[in-house]
Amino acid sequence: MDEFKLLKKIDELLSKKLKKYIEYKFKKFKYSYLTENQAKELERLKFYYQYYFKDYYPDEVRRYEEIQFVRYVHGTTAIEGNTITLRQVEELFEHGITPSGKTLREVYEVINFKKLREFLSDYKGDVSERLIKKMHAIIIENIFEAPGEYCRILVGIEGSDYMPPPPFEIPDLVKELVE
Repeated sequence: MDEFKLLKKIDELLSKKLKKYIEYKFKKFKYSYLTENQAKELERLKFYYQYYFKDYYPDEVRRYEEIQFVRYVHGTTAIEGNTITLRQVEELFEHGITPSGKTLREVYEVINFKKLREFLSDYKGDVSERLIKKMHAIIIENIFEAPGEYCRILVGIEGSDYMPPPPFEIPDLVKELVE
């Protein structure tokens, strides 16, 4: 068999594998916010990412994912007013170096994201209200009281017209989200 025929055969097998992968995903999961075509395209990209990059370049993928996680944590905490820089988040994660001149609250906001990531990497269950409360408890550990409990006061988002739901609606909204 010449090289061209071999590559064609590999491509055919990969296409069959992709088709089965997408069929499996559509049986197991619901995509309520994406059209069917968007969901299929997303799954196709995920499949090829795992096939071509994750298996063949695991160190590069791990480093890329770590960089993206650092950026995510920095951006998410910065929105909430945290002044720890991107570089300081990276130093805190990689070397455990606490930045000087920052409050304990700011440091815990960053560290808690890493704890949450570690927790979720080992989690094998379904998305549930209990999981959401556990994630909340990890995120606010050493920051707020009542970790894992619903907010009891009305909150707003500074600089936004959006008004979050009142506290009494939150339990039902979370249950609806999980369903």
